[in-house]
Amino acid sequence: MTKDLDYYLSLPWNYQTKTRIENTETIYLVCIVEWPEICGEGPSEAEAVKALEEALEAAVKHNLQLGVPIPQPK
Repeated sequence: MTKDLDYYLSLPWNYQTKTRIENTETIYLVCIVEWPEICGEGPSEAEAVKALEEALEAAVKHNLQLGVPIPQPK
């Protein structure tokens, strides 16, 4: 199997969700456990996950272009 963008995006990544309060509003932060630098945030968990998916896609593309190893889910 070719380890391309679709391969990495289809892996069963593990997520961790945290919340914080900013000006009385709850902000959700969702990060990939195996790649903690990749996170997304938003006013709802669903929006944070969508932002995370976009960040993951950008990071995978970047690493593939540079030939940098990409962590794998455990």
